[in-house]
Amino acid sequence: EEVLRLIPLGALSAGILGEPAPVRAAVAAGGKPAVAVPLTAYWSQVSGASFRKVFSAPARGGERRTPSLLLYLASDENLVGAGREAPLGEVDVLGLATGAAPRKMKNCEGYQVFKEGKPVGPVRSLPREGVDEEVVALDAHTGQELGRKHFTADPAQCPSSKWLSDGKTFQARPKPAEVTAWLSTL
Repeated sequence: EEVLRLIPLGALSAGILGEPAPVRAAVAAGGKPAVAVPLTAYWSQVSGASFRKVFSAPARGGERRTPSLLLYLASDENLVGAGREAPLGEVDVLGLATGAAPRKMKNCEGYQVFKEGKPVGPVRSLPREGVDEEVVALDAHTGQELGRKHFTADPAQCPSSKWLSDGKTFQARPKPAEVTAWLSTL
């Protein structure tokens, strides 16, 4: 088992991100059995024969630090970190989200295909659903529930144009910054 350093996605330049990769992870808190958590991570310039894509955040006892290291696992399995910079194994507060049934939202509009700098074809739209989340906050040191809160899907969230080619309905979710701001108050 290895603990990997968490780097907020916003701190990275899009040009250095590799392809998304599945990550095996388990979260244990307060002496309770570890729970498997499927994650997706981005890896860049990784080397070393012993380097494994495994996250671990065991309950260690002790006190939470200020500022806390916060982790939010969204219902689409994206992991968002906030707070102090520290190894993932030193997480203080963990927010685990459960998604509600998708609900229809207004389509994302205004997508235009360009070829050689000129628009080609009609302006397109993309079907969109909202997935609200119930987030349960846990103290990673004790496993104790700190609170739970409902978050509504971001009504302004629309994807980049790459989504147009795969024929899927885009799912908007709550703003991660709103969830981590709430976690930081606990």
